Amino acid sequence: MGDSSNKSENIWKKGVAHVIDLLSSLFLPFINLMVSVGILKGILVLMVANGIVTDGTTTYDILNAMSDAFFYFIPLFLAYTAAKKFDVEPFTAILVACILLHPSMTAVMATFFGIPLRTVTYSASVIPILLAIYCMSFVQKFCYKVIPETFRYLFTPPVCVIVIVPVTLLVFGPLGSFVGGWLAKGYEWIYNLSPMVAGMFIGALQPFMVILGLHWELFPIALNNVAVYGYDTIMALFGGAIFAQGGAALAVAVKAKDATFKSQALSASLTALLGITEPAMF
Repeated sequence: MGDSSNKSENIWKKGVAHVIDLLSSLFLPFINLMVSVGILKGILVLMVANGIVTDGTTTYDILNAMSDAFFYFIPLFLAYTAAKKFDVEPFTAILVACILLHPSMTAVMATFFGIPLRTVTYSASVIPILLAIYCMSFVQKFCYKVIPETFRYLFTPPVCVIVIVPVTLLVFGPLGSFVGGWLAKGYEWIYNLSPMVAGMFIGALQPFMVILGLHWELFPIALNNVAVYGYDTIMALFGGAIFAQGGAALAVAVKAKDATFKSQALSASLTALLGITEPAMF
């Protein structure tokens, strides 16, 4: 029994270590940039709250673009880091992300060769692009095996794009949207059952939902609640998790010995208190 227990524990530790290594390799390369734009977004929130900038003006739109562009185009950054991690040609990976974010993509979300497509928002998403680049690694390996070396680097990128983009539109994108929609319906059921249980549920899952981009599916419910009832409970339940992450980042900043890491953790704690938790998580 002891040996079996130790083996199970070792497998669990290796699995956790592998996940941490994967997330680190994907997000750490641009963590400083994430912290920086998080600070910009927090400053904009403060300026709006104090009446310095008015929502809907050109000034607000420009400042919002400066602070929000990184999160909107995060699939591009993840395409590059995922390409490095999964040994994929990086510019082909970035091209796939650009295709998913292309403005006309929202206009063609009806059918693909007669196959119905589910409307999915790929901006600020994480799951679809990571699955796409991981799958592309196998397509690229196959191309390198069957295409002669003379034409390998000419024909592999278009083959990857032709295969991966439809698979993402048909499978990976709807998969992330489906999971998010399932979580939204689950929240409604749990809150109707018990608001206290809903608070525990949202507080525990909020960090993981943000990492995967699934929290966006809850926003329509929150906006509908405000429009219908004049108040909302989802955003309030997010508060506990947000402040907890800010406190954790602050604790890391206090304990850290490395000056650079201390500065990153301190900045992440401040942005978390303003509602931007990605730097603290990653």
